[in-house]
Amino acid sequence: MGDVDTPMGVLRAVNGHPQPYNITYWEIGNELYGDWQIGHTTAIDYADRYLAFRKAMLAVDPSIRIIANGHDAAWNEQVVAHAKDTVQTLSVHTLEGHHIPAEADPEAVYLEYMGFAANYGNHLRNLAAPMQKAGLTPRLAVTELSIFTLKQNLPNVDNLSEALYYAGIVNAAIRSKGLVEIITHSALINHSAGLSKQRGVVFPHPMWWALYLYSTQIGVQPVEVAIDGPGFSCSGEWLTRVENAPMVDIVALTSTDHQTAVIFLTNRDPRDPMEIQLSVNGFARQAAGTASTLTGDTFMAKNTWQTPDRVRIRSQPIELIERELRHMLPPHSLTRLVLTAKEDR
Repeated sequence: MGDVDTPMGVLRAVNGHPQPYNITYWEIGNELYGDWQIGHTTAIDYADRYLAFRKAMLAVDPSIRIIANGHDAAWNEQVVAHAKDTVQTLSVHTLEGHHIPAEADPEAVYLEYMGFAANYGNHLRNLAAPMQKAGLTPRLAVTELSIFTLKQNLPNVDNLSEALYYAGIVNAAIRSKGLVEIITHSALINHSAGLSKQRGVVFPHPMWWALYLYSTQIGVQPVEVAIDGPGFSCSGEWLTRVENAPMVDIVALTSTDHQTAVIFLTNRDPRDPMEIQLSVNGFARQAAGTASTLTGDTFMAKNTWQTPDRVRIRSQPIELIERELRHMLPPHSLTRLVLTAKEDR
């Protein structure tokens, strides 16, 4: 934030950006509840640090929004009780699965992650409950997110499982009615998926393509969705026990002018395709557009330096006729349907 006559401002200017970056969101500290962090502490001591840093930062720029380190419900309750209404937003780090053994069945692990994503809305509400209880407007920022098995023979950050898991988390945030104000995947390049650089070549992991599908769509207003179809369950041996979660996850949004509908569909089934029939009400009777699908040979499929396009998006035209549309979803796939009205409703 410093001007060009401050030490950091000089460094910024030397690197080609004399003006401040005007960053709005700042998180104070990182995982200070964990003994793997230098300076880790208790929730109460963290709240004291938070208050001190918050005061100093707002004195420089009162327009910024500040995120407090969140953790589990117990930690969050103590931070909120001590820092009170200065807490605008609590961070969430969703890094699950490091304890899953390497000998675990990959398909069982995959379904556990799909189940965790299906239950993520409940998880978020539990983390935000201390703010609600204190009379604050609950707000969460998911500032780190990835599959965290750390084992290459299991669903991991660099294979298709991560993209489908990420889609489930984002869909839960879309359905949260404003509870989640930020989602950032963990890092961009050579750490927890995104992009990889090897031997001078940059190539995308499947996760990057999922991020692309969500970040390039124009839907801004979520709309209600009802779904009827098969479900799946998982035991919760490693993550969360889930009963009869929807095998197909769906969210829908419209553009500001309501002339374009965007529908995201994830077929979580690890083996079988799924034909879906959509009835789109409150929209044009006729519409045309594109289905963009991300999938691979298996949920473990990934891109490499030798095969950088093995997992990528493939697109095809689609058409809505009399508000009805049928489409086949491949197994372990994420599909974005974009429909533009041909006529007024």
